[in-house]
Amino acid sequence: MITAIAVALLTSQTPVAMPRNTDRVSADRLVCRNEPQPATRIPKRVCMTALEWSGLREAVEHNRARVRPIIDNRRPGRVGGRS
Repeated sequence: MITAIAVALLTSQTPVAMPRNTDRVSADRLVCRNEPQPATRIPKRVCMTALEWSGLREAVEHNRARVRPIIDNRRPGRVGGRS
């Protein structure tokens, strides 16, 4: 009798749900940050998905790589730079 109840309980349980794709879940996760604002000490709260923050970070790195040679050419002691 006990084994019959145990078998009935074990077979009547719903199957465990498959885990979702964690890459997609983490990309859709909302991340909020306090970003500094010019001319004020009060930061602005900016909320974007993790994928959007990643895209913004890549754009900043791309812009930094594009501007870096201009900054390096202006260092003191370089040819064509300020003395």
